[in-house]
Amino acid sequence: MSRRGLDSLFARTAALIASTILVFVLIAWAAIAWTTIIPSAQTMGRVLALRTRDAAQAYGQGHALPEGITRRVLAPGEEPPAAKESFLSLYLITLRRELRTQLPGAEVRITRISMPSEIWVHEPGALQAWWVLNWQLARAGTSLVLAGVLLAVAALVLGAAALFARRLTAPLAALAAASRSLGSGERVVLRTVTGPVEAVSLAKDFQRMADRLGALEAEREIMLAGVSHDLRSPLARLRIQVELLEAAGETQRQAMVEEIDELDRMVGQFLHYVRAGYHETVVATDFDAIVRGALARCAPGQVELAPGAAGRRLLPVESVRHVVFNLVGNALEHGAAPVRVATRLTASEAVLTVEDHGPGLSPAQWLQALRPFHRLRPSEGSGHSGLGLALCERLAQACGGKLAARQVPGGFVVELTLPAPPVPGAPGARA
Repeated sequence: MSRRGLDSLFARTAALIASTILVFVLIAWAAIAWTTIIPSAQTMGRVLALRTRDAAQAYGQGHALPEGITRRVLAPGEEPPAAKESFLSLYLITLRRELRTQLPGAEVRITRISMPSEIWVHEPGALQAWWVLNWQLARAGTSLVLAGVLLAVAALVLGAAALFARRLTAPLAALAAASRSLGSGERVVLRTVTGPVEAVSLAKDFQRMADRLGALEAEREIMLAGVSHDLRSPLARLRIQVELLEAAGETQRQAMVEEIDELDRMVGQFLHYVRAGYHETVVATDFDAIVRGALARCAPGQVELAPGAAGRRLLPVESVRHVVFNLVGNALEHGAAPVRVATRLTASEAVLTVEDHGPGLSPAQWLQALRPFHRLRPSEGSGHSGLGLALCERLAQACGGKLAARQVPGGFVVELTLPAPPVPGAPGARA
């Protein structure tokens, strides 16, 4: 499991519940040990010691040994077989200690734990003679049954902890997913949430907040549409009036028209920037065709195009067109001719590079240029909004792409990378 998975609320809650139950089981086991296992082992030790003394007395008088006890004489240097003690060690240790207490000086060896159990007892002065005691503590297979029960209980405890933790954290996971969707600009509608009262209350409050944000977003769209209409309509009328001026000289009239065009462009940039967080629907189109269409607005001879992205891909047309126009405009204004635009395709991406031969920007200057309303060359009455590169980056991010820049010998390169999956069903597209 990843580190993130271990740090999740579900994992921590499940671990807390399981740890609590485990501590309880250990406490219960300790209580059972002190109240049942140890006293039982002490009682059995006294019984076996008494039977050992009876066997020694019967052997000395020539009588038959009690049932379950035999006498073994080992060869010199021979040792009784050894057995590995398991989870019954507490019982066996207590039993051995009690036998040694009841039979002072005796050596006690537990040689078999499985049923029937077997203990060898060597009394002082008996040379290599050992008393072998067999007793049935429980039925055969009890150890396996007990181990199976413990494993079943452990699985039940862990399953219950996971189920409880999942029921507790599922509403929070749904709320986290809804918050990510809301942050991406999507409309969120939470389904009926079940779970703790606090989680249900939080989900209802979140839904009310999402609804209010949606209403505010709709109002903002209406406001932006109104601003666009209220500003561009007077600009259009002003343009007609300027063009009808006969008294004004051609140079002055052309300057006024250019100013109006610049105001109209700035309004368009504001609107594009505000709406850049929305995801544009991709369509099957040719990347080179989009770039050519955007460069058609440039004066002839200003830009060199090196197309290398032939083929239909799924692309956001309007966003690509706007980014290309802004990047080329910045290169023409702040760089130096010639400006070269190149395109290429990879397996799943479309790449555009805009290279000029100007001084370019340092990494720090590039980061500043990406800030909204930051002008590359501030000047009074420049007529620029300072949104060109900020808008390009925001559009690229909204489309799942990225915008990068680097200085190269003799120039400056800006690179746009966008997701461009193949058109399903087109030649070369993967199924």
